[in-house]
Amino acid sequence: MVQIPSHFQPLIEEYFEQENGEEEAMFSWTNEGQDENITINLHLTGLSIDNNDKKIQM
Repeated sequence: MVQIPSHFQPLIEEYFEQENGEEEAMFSWTNEGQDENITINLHLTGLSIDNNDKKIQM
Protein backbone atom coordinates (compact mmCIF):
# COMPACT_ATOMS: atom_id res chain seq x y z
CA MET A 1 0.00 0.00 0.00
CA VAL A 2 1.01 3.58 -0.55
CA GLN A 3 0.63 6.41 1.94
CA ILE A 4 0.21 9.82 0.30
CA PRO A 5 2.13 12.54 2.20
CA SER A 6 -0.16 14.88 4.16
CA HIS A 7 1.02 17.99 2.26
CA PHE A 8 -0.55 16.62 -0.96
CA GLN A 9 -4.20 17.49 -1.63
CA PRO A 10 -6.70 15.32 -3.59
CA LEU A 11 -7.15 16.65 -7.13
CA ILE A 12 -8.95 14.01 -9.23
CA GLU A 13 -10.89 10.85 -8.52
CA GLU A 14 -12.27 9.39 -11.74
CA TYR A 15 -13.70 6.09 -12.93
CA PHE A 16 -14.12 5.31 -16.63
CA GLU A 17 -14.64 2.49 -19.09
CA GLN A 18 -12.36 2.26 -22.11
CA GLU A 19 -13.58 1.43 -25.65
CA ASN A 20 -12.43 -2.19 -25.26
CA GLY A 21 -14.62 -2.61 -22.15
CA GLU A 22 -11.77 -2.47 -19.61
CA GLU A 23 -12.54 -0.42 -16.51
CA GLU A 24 -10.06 1.93 -14.89
CA ALA A 25 -9.97 4.16 -11.82
CA MET A 26 -7.62 7.14 -11.53
CA PHE A 27 -6.65 9.03 -8.39
CA SER A 28 -4.42 12.10 -8.39
CA TRP A 29 -2.99 14.34 -5.66
CA THR A 30 -1.06 17.59 -6.01
CA ASN A 31 1.41 19.64 -4.01
CA GLU A 32 0.87 22.97 -5.73
CA GLY A 33 3.61 24.77 -3.77
CA GLN A 34 6.28 22.46 -5.19
CA ASP A 35 4.56 21.69 -8.55
CA GLU A 36 4.51 17.95 -7.72
CA ASN A 37 1.83 15.36 -8.54
CA ILE A 38 1.11 11.75 -7.61
CA THR A 39 -1.18 9.72 -9.88
CA ILE A 40 -2.35 6.15 -9.44
CA ASN A 41 -4.17 4.26 -12.22
CA LEU A 42 -5.93 1.02 -11.35
CA HIS A 43 -7.24 -1.48 -13.91
CA LEU A 44 -10.35 -2.95 -12.32
CA THR A 45 -11.39 -6.57 -12.44
CA GLY A 46 -14.25 -5.95 -10.00
CA LEU A 47 -15.66 -3.26 -7.79
CA SER A 48 -17.48 -3.51 -4.49
CA ILE A 49 -18.73 -0.75 -2.22
CA ASP A 50 -19.39 -1.30 1.49
CA ASN A 51 -22.08 1.08 2.68
CA ASN A 52 -23.88 0.80 6.04
CA ASP A 53 -23.37 -2.95 6.36
CA LYS A 54 -24.57 -3.57 2.77
CA LYS A 55 -22.17 -4.77 0.11
CA ILE A 56 -22.80 -3.76 -3.51
CA GLN A 57 -20.99 -5.75 -6.22
CA MET A 58 -20.45 -4.24 -9.68
